[in-house]
Amino acid sequence: MNPGSWTSVELPSDARLLRKETFTLQMEQQDYDIELFETMEGEYYAMGTPRAGDKIIVYGSPVVPDAALALQIVIDKIQREQVKE
Repeated sequence: MNPGSWTSVELPSDARLLRKETFTLQMEQQDYDIELFETMEGEYYAMGTPRAGDKIIVYGSPVVPDAALALQIVIDKIQREQVKE
């Protein structure tokens, strides 16, 4: 399957198809799972969660036109939170 072909799949009228990539952000204090989603319209958003800990915090980006920007927003949020701790 070539990279652009998934956006031309015919879907039921009430359905959405997203492509997802997963990443692991390894930091000194904690590892984070980051998921990057691409919409059929070519927009992106990302969500990150810690792998361990007493509570689950979800770090998210808004929908943006660039995959790298979505990832950077989430990584920046995680870094800001670590500075607070």
